[in-house]
Amino acid sequence: LPACPNFHPNQSDLTVTGHIESVFTNGNGGIQVEADVQIMKTAAQVTTQYARIFRTGVIPCLKYDVLKSVGTSAKIQDATELSVASAVPMHAFRVSVTVGSGTAPIYLDFLYFAKGRTEYSVNVVAPSTQAAQLKNFEANVVARLLARNRV
Repeated sequence: LPACPNFHPNQSDLTVTGHIESVFTNGNGGIQVEADVQIMKTAAQVTTQYARIFRTGVIPCLKYDVLKSVGTSAKIQDATELSVASAVPMHAFRVSVTVGSGTAPIYLDFLYFAKGRTEYSVNVVAPSTQAAQLKNFEANVVARLLARNRV
């Protein structure tokens, strides 16, 4: 989840019972997908955590995280909330970044969704030239993850 100096939602009363991360990089298309999955003690804890995180502005924290990870040569062009087709409620954001001068933007999409006791954080990094395919690609990733959900 996003981390920035003024964003510290209380999580002391929540219990994580499982956690896994995975990264996939397609060198040919320049697309990278990072998935972080947590299983909480109860579905109610997932609801509580999401209520705490998404009731305040997440976009400033995402921008902070992106600049921290990409470095000072990056410039944020835009940061917006997205609409992504999903069978479950979802919070989705896009940060558009350029690195250097005269380059096409890179999209960093952040997808947060949950089902039952499981919460997902999926980050997709792709060149803006892939924009026409990105929405369907992300919907497919979300659908595949949800299809594997057992808790």
